[in-house]
Amino acid sequence: MTGGAPKCAVLAYLVAKYTPQATDLSKWVHLELVELRAAAKQFGVPLAVQVFYRNRRQGMRALFLPDSEIRDGDCRAPFDPDPFVNCAHDPTWAVVPALPTDGDALRDFTVTARKQISERCGIPACHVGFFFGHGYGPMGMFYAKHDKDAARQRPDGRPDYLRLNELAYGVNAGQPLDLLVLKSCHLQLLETVYELQDSVSYLIACQESAALSKWPWLDLMSILALGGNVESMSRAFVDNLGNFLKVDGHRDGGSGVDIAQVPYSAIRIKPAIEAFEKPLRALVSEMRVAKTGPGFSDLREALEESRHRKSDGEPGLIDVGRLAANLQASGNATLKGLGEDLLKALNAAVVLDKSNDRYSGVSAYYKPRPGSSPFVDFSDDRFNVRLYEHLKLKVTGWPSMALTPLVSIDRDVNPT
Repeated sequence: MTGGAPKCAVLAYLVAKYTPQATDLSKWVHLELVELRAAAKQFGVPLAVQVFYRNRRQGMRALFLPDSEIRDGDCRAPFDPDPFVNCAHDPTWAVVPALPTDGDALRDFTVTARKQISERCGIPACHVGFFFGHGYGPMGMFYAKHDKDAARQRPDGRPDYLRLNELAYGVNAGQPLDLLVLKSCHLQLLETVYELQDSVSYLIACQESAALSKWPWLDLMSILALGGNVESMSRAFVDNLGNFLKVDGHRDGGSGVDIAQVPYSAIRIKPAIEAFEKPLRALVSEMRVAKTGPGFSDLREALEESRHRKSDGEPGLIDVGRLAANLQASGNATLKGLGEDLLKALNAAVVLDKSNDRYSGVSAYYKPRPGSSPFVDFSDDRFNVRLYEHLKLKVTGWPSMALTPLVSIDRDVNPT
């Protein structure tokens, strides 16, 4: 290749479902890959792709370089009725024998892709990771609660999903990704931010359901191809994506019906951790005191009213900005101060929030109330709660409090 090293390279990790007939998930992943491949070609961006199948211990891997021509079968092979047979006759794709939720397989993809791109194109100024597949909040990725294959377990007896610590391990190739973009539900969380602190510089993710509609990759890739300052890139990316998602028909949840809210934001990882650590510790301290003290009612109400709304959101999550506002509105001087500190942390952490006035840019897990029908719920005994308790967010004390929320016998309801 000529013209110097590319300003950006994209590593795409896509999880579909292997069946003889196309499924909704596979259809949307295929459409996304076609758009991604065409945009990368147009703007001269190297693109490494790994497609895994939830119900197979195999996947497929390819590397598309700026000087490689687009062929009709480039993006079709992983989604044909029998992709592994086709792969044997298609030099573009190689079979990967591993689970999609194997952190080692993800790390091998990350390391190999970065090495191949550097050897053949020069070292890019910026590395961007893009993930597309089911998200399950602080539990991790690629586990589908209502999928009939969800009961399939790992050898250790737990459900087959990529935990947040494995995500962090898998995307780390000895140096952090400049930007990680997650097209997955419920993953713009403090839990995710803390877990990625040594692996990612900036994170773009969604606080709620992410929608399946294919993204405007020609516009988004034009932003990435410019390289330069990662914060400016992240800001422009989320701004463009937010405008796209405002349009009716661009928030398809898989059944042809738009999801009401698809709130994406971008977060600076290191500044976020530095900004949130002190106020989170103070909040946890107040929660511990409130369980036996006079501030119980005010603090409990502030937390409960911060939950994502049951009518169109995830009641197992609280919005940090809403919590800050609720604390500031309290008649308790200590809680007011906490709210001010959380708001300052939020402003330091969130690069841009194009969601709406109901979401502030980052959420956190808070055990859902009985009867609230949450999607994100550690009460499912197939999940090991200890994995949550040992996430890096534990340094603030939040996980232990999130699992034992402030409750009241006379008022056990969710906001609607």
